[in-house]
Amino acid sequence: MPKISLQDKRVIIVDDQRPFLLMLKGIISKLGVRSLRIVQTAESSIADCKKEKFDVVIADLHLGTNKKNGYQLIEQLRVQKLTKPDTVYMMVSGDSHRPVVLGSIERNPDDYIIKPFSQAQLINRLSKAFEKKQALKSIHLEIFKENWDAAIQAAQTLLGTATKYRQSIILLLTELYWRTTEYDQAHALLSEVLEHKNLPWAQVAMARTKLLMGEYEESIKLARQIVSGRLLALEGHDILAKSYMALERYPDAMAQIRLALDLSPFSMERQYMGASIGRINKDYEFAKQCCKELFEQSKRSVHRDLIHMCNFVRSIVDIAENAEDKGKKNKYQQEAMLTLQRLRTDELVVRSADDFSYDAFANLMTGRINSLDGKSIEAKNSLSAAQREIAEKFDQMPMVLAPDTINLMVKVGDFKQAKELTNDLRDSNYQIDENIEFLLEQVGTEIESQSGKFEHYNQKGLDCFNAGKYQAAFEAFGHALKYSQVNGDVAINLLHCSNRLMEQTNKPELITIVETKKTVKMLEEISLNEQQSTEFIKLKSDLSQYMELK
Repeated sequence: MPKISLQDKRVIIVDDQRPFLLMLKGIISKLGVRSLRIVQTAESSIADCKKEKFDVVIADLHLGTNKKNGYQLIEQLRVQKLTKPDTVYMMVSGDSHRPVVLGSIERNPDDYIIKPFSQAQLINRLSKAFEKKQALKSIHLEIFKENWDAAIQAAQTLLGTATKYRQSIILLLTELYWRTTEYDQAHALLSEVLEHKNLPWAQVAMARTKLLMGEYEESIKLARQIVSGRLLALEGHDILAKSYMALERYPDAMAQIRLALDLSPFSMERQYMGASIGRINKDYEFAKQCCKELFEQSKRSVHRDLIHMCNFVRSIVDIAENAEDKGKKNKYQQEAMLTLQRLRTDELVVRSADDFSYDAFANLMTGRINSLDGKSIEAKNSLSAAQREIAEKFDQMPMVLAPDTINLMVKVGDFKQAKELTNDLRDSNYQIDENIEFLLEQVGTEIESQSGKFEHYNQKGLDCFNAGKYQAAFEAFGHALKYSQVNGDVAINLLHCSNRLMEQTNKPELITIVETKKTVKMLEEISLNEQQSTEFIKLKSDLSQYMELK
């Protein structure tokens, strides 16, 4: 006889293999369910969960090639709150490959059962999972409502009365203390457990608590013990990587994140950490691999977002930008261009057409690639093309395009605009992830090192011009252009100085003529706004009286 009755419960089973789906249906039907749905895709189950609140979700891990899988389904149901606080999630899989199993377990299903299994085994495991979820229902209800203080109170009450599931209650309470930054409370709770017995799960929780408390040497000591015990080595490697990062022991952090990703690559949080650690160790190829995984894993998950695609393309250009030899640089420039072509028809891009301009993004990335070869004019024109695309399609700058616009602005010397857009991005509600934060820090450093000199010479040029010191102004604007080679406003100001100098002498200096012609040629090749264009046409006409201009 089954240990569980599902007489008043709603159950949904998700499996892409119809024979197995029907077998599960037969087993669950015998438990007297109120409602039973069987579907073959995660998308169908999500649609059903939006209409009906199920008490039990049984999902196979693999739900078809290039389809949302079982753990991505469970994650989405939880994040979007499409099920009840006490819904039981059971994962079923015939895949015992360690990375797959660990990736599934990290999503915290209520149980994970490997095929093949008997009817009795399934019912027994489902019964235990259901009983446990009901016993802890008061905690899960408050967590679902994000009432953290009430959840802590519920956990403390259960801990004081329950004789069963104490480990689960302590872990839930510890996680709640972490969430509310009550690290001392978590430490006291776990210390009491560890005084009686050195349990691996409590060791992991204590190591994580030490990490959160900033006691990095202690978290390292505990994590090393965890890794040596092998049972929960994955958690140990994660904690070691974060602890070493906090202590700026970057090579050690790199070694640990590599080990963690080898064990379980199917974690977006871990891939984010890998990308960050890779970049800080200047291992841009490793960072690119992590960004690629983030993009691929996010495409069919609740975390689906254009930000991951943009980060992936940026990571390829990062390798080219930091390559020490020309061959490697060219290889990744070509890879970036080919990736841009391929992604144009990606489903994510097509579906996001109303909120995103792929043409603008491609122009921004092409401009950055051109800037690596010193092609400032081409980079400037790519930026202008992207800005036109954005202005024509949107009333305001879509913040997903802001990071690359800022980056390219800095590359072509538009420092003031880059600063303004950076402030807009930080003031917006747009999620700035670790990858974008790294980009902003990099361009911020570049702005600080270059813009001060540019602004100094530009202001000197303006002051000298207003004082009638046209030769000094001409030289100052020339210096400013060294830091902002395709700045239209500065170039036009230099031509104004040249024109005044021409008016004052019958025999201008050769250097003045050469620099003037070079500046005219540059302005003819870059995109100018309407005001700049009008001013340039007049200046060119005036200067043609004194020199031959094409």
